[in-house]
Amino acid sequence: MLRSQSVLSALATVTMLAASVPTSASQPNVESDGPYQVMTQSLPDGQLVIAVMLRGVASTDLAHYQGPCGEQIEADLSINDRADVTRFEKSGKFADLNADGLAGRLVEQLQSACPELERVDTVLANRPDRPRVASFARSAGWANTAAALSVAAAANPVDAQIAALPSGPRVMLAVQDLLTGIALRGYAICQDRMTLPLGSMNSSGARKPSLGTFRRFAEMAAPQVQAQCPDVMQIRFIPGPMADTFICTSQDCSVDATLANGMWSAVATGYGASRDLDTIKTFDDVLGAMVAGDLSEIRNRYTGYFRQFHNEFLIVYSKTCPTHIADPVSFQIVLIERTIDQDGFTIGSRQASEPYTLTIDRKFEPRYFAYDQANQAYYASSILSREVDARSAGSTTSGAESVIGEIIDGRHRIQSFVNKGCAHNDVQSVYARLDQVLGN
Repeated sequence: MLRSQSVLSALATVTMLAASVPTSASQPNVESDGPYQVMTQSLPDGQLVIAVMLRGVASTDLAHYQGPCGEQIEADLSINDRADVTRFEKSGKFADLNADGLAGRLVEQLQSACPELERVDTVLANRPDRPRVASFARSAGWANTAAALSVAAAANPVDAQIAALPSGPRVMLAVQDLLTGIALRGYAICQDRMTLPLGSMNSSGARKPSLGTFRRFAEMAAPQVQAQCPDVMQIRFIPGPMADTFICTSQDCSVDATLANGMWSAVATGYGASRDLDTIKTFDDVLGAMVAGDLSEIRNRYTGYFRQFHNEFLIVYSKTCPTHIADPVSFQIVLIERTIDQDGFTIGSRQASEPYTLTIDRKFEPRYFAYDQANQAYYASSILSREVDARSAGSTTSGAESVIGEIIDGRHRIQSFVNKGCAHNDVQSVYARLDQVLGN
């Protein structure tokens, strides 16, 4: 069984790929083919880069693949000509993208480089949903065998999201607290439910407001917003940087003010105690609690952290203790590195390492892959937020390096624990309790 895991990479563009290749790789070869420019390069470990570009007056269309050879390959298309994209989104027909030349030249290059190639699927990489728009098969003489997309599938989901955005007259909001430095400034569209960001007037060296201070500001500011927007019933305030006593522990943190019986009250959602106050800070702490059978605090305060521990423990146990797995099922895991642009869209992807085999007890299978999705979302969010923090502080450590460093450290801690021996009472106690912490 084949599974893939996504790893958020540093922001990059295809034209920068050559700069990031190790010195042991070959130099890129660039040739012109009519209006097209074709770049090819061999990378270490049998991987390759092929990019076909069509430079227009206002945009550059691109067909791109980076990764190893194989019987089936997924390549990326980035079509930026607005007229072509609009026609495709109305029809679902690949021909309306006007990308036959791009895709055809990419397929030719892939055929030459990969003798075992049987099929090339192309996806529209500058769309967030990455729809498959064409499939070129050797059995069909490398013709496109994919059917046209339905109109619904061809439509850009971003358009629907934009259409769902609120519309109407804007009002100017200006509320501030000179004592705390919290400020609400800007234009907003009046609705019964509103979302408003909170900023700060303080200098960078000033003390950051606490979560309680933001909550009190929300209760003070809500009536003033209501004076401008009489129909508002709920306001979701998004706090700016705050003191370290509490931190955002989810991807949806806010201070929500609600009007009831003529009074506004505010509650904070999505926040948890800072790790400076945590009793569990590392996987060593989780292991100690599980050996002792003290699962209540993990269950009550560290469910997200436990999901990370759960999967990392199974990875280490799979590698070290395969003969101790009662009902084994194996999966081939492929790490996929995706390149994300500044708007959060995937603009490129590649296989980041050789596949490896994960063997776990069958009873863990649904939970492992459910946790994996939650963990990947957390890691991606953490990388982005730490990248912003690192750049603001002038740090040389990137967000990706920070998060990956923690993952590696956690795995080493688990490995040291499992090295006590697969049959050791402590190791078997933790293994037996893995599915007891969060239940079903």
